[in-house]
Amino acid sequence: MDNHSIRVDKPWGYEEIYPVGKLLFIRKGKRLSLQYHKVKWERMYLWAGEILVTIGATIQHLLPHCEPIEIESGTIHRVEALEDSIMIELSTGELDDIVRIEDDFGR
Repeated sequence: MDNHSIRVDKPWGYEEIYPVGKLLFIRKGKRLSLQYHKVKWERMYLWAGEILVTIGATIQHLLPHCEPIEIESGTIHRVEALEDSIMIELSTGELDDIVRIEDDFGR
């Protein structure tokens, strides 16, 4: 982490927030909440590790290294780490725009 980022600990790992996006460090076997955003859109890239992405209720696929996946506002999605992983997330600025449908951590 450098002087231009903020570290936020999460139950699945942690993220580093930068002015233009954030890095997500996700521990093996952990997953983010099943969620959607009312306004926010995201573009995510797998930097290291292995990630399973769920889009909608059932569509799942492994995210290829450094290939983007775009999550439009209103799209239900979830990310799960099959091994310790690092993701890059670029998004619009609505950091608190999250509607959790299901969450392993009771949030």
